[in-house]
Amino acid sequence: MNRLQSSAIIDLIAGADGRETTEQIYAAWFIALQPFDYKLGIEAASLVIRDDKLNRNPQPKDVIAKIGELKEKQETDLNRARALEPAPPSKGVDQPLCRAHNQQIMFCKPCMDKAHQLSKVTGGIDSPEYHTEFYNLVAHRPT
Repeated sequence: MNRLQSSAIIDLIAGADGRETTEQIYAAWFIALQPFDYKLGIEAASLVIRDDKLNRNPQPKDVIAKIGELKEKQETDLNRARALEPAPPSKGVDQPLCRAHNQQIMFCKPCMDKAHQLSKVTGGIDSPEYHTEFYNLVAHRPT
């Protein structure tokens, strides 16, 4: 935020509570509000003016606190919007279904037990015999 923008914020607050502004007040508020976005600053100043809990002499710390609340609300809204977006399509391949039970092969206990026995008989899952026999367990990939 530049000095002119911070001056607009102090003018807004000074106009609401009737205080006199000096060059020192402008300089102090500019130093306090400089790191923040102008749009957030104006919105926060408006909220500070309307806040009955604050005294009638708002300070830069009150505006900065409201800016923090606004940023938190924006992040919450953004996170909520992201959560409502549909999930990206899966990059993985669907599990094949077993022939005997028409279940996903990894969740079919009898077929997985058989696959485990095959791995012992054929010399492990890296052997071509294992893959041939395992393929016979699998019916098809789901569509």
